[in-house]
Amino acid sequence: MQKLVLAFSLTMALLGSAAAEDALWKEFVYPGDDFAISAPDEPKFENKTIHTAGGSAEAHIYAMPTGGKGAFMVVHGRQDSDQRSDQEVLDEARVGVLREANAMVLVQSNVSLGPYRGAQLELRSTTTDGKTKRVSDRFYIVGRKLYQLVALAPAGEPLPAASERWFDSFRLLGGKAP
Repeated sequence: MQKLVLAFSLTMALLGSAAAEDALWKEFVYPGDDFAISAPDEPKFENKTIHTAGGSAEAHIYAMPTGGKGAFMVVHGRQDSDQRSDQEVLDEARVGVLREANAMVLVQSNVSLGPYRGAQLELRSTTTDGKTKRVSDRFYIVGRKLYQLVALAPAGEPLPAASERWFDSFRLLGGKAP
């Protein structure tokens, strides 16, 4: 009987811990970039000019550490004058990430977000100081916008436990894609 009570107490403690963790997550809405995402803390914003095959673009980067050395990010870029096809943008985004992150593809697949095409990459990246990281990238092309969702962790460590939750919580705000 004591074992049953102990097992029940342990189960309730674990469920309570998971419920408390769920309560910490909330949705953050970014109407200027037409998306929302859930996270335990509000991602920090950074504006940066990036150079792509379609020319220079302003990138909005929303990033947050996940504890330890992991992180989550959303990168949003828009190029109204870019004449490349959706597939060309996705292909060149993949190549750009591999080049910039000095990465090797471990797994690659196609994904979608409603009617919008996307790609998912699992990578191993090597930093300039020789350290490796594990990276999961999801890209969506929405009209002339590219969204990149990222989860990363040091190599040899699993991606942050809530990575799928991070990816799955991403949603568009319903504005028409240009």
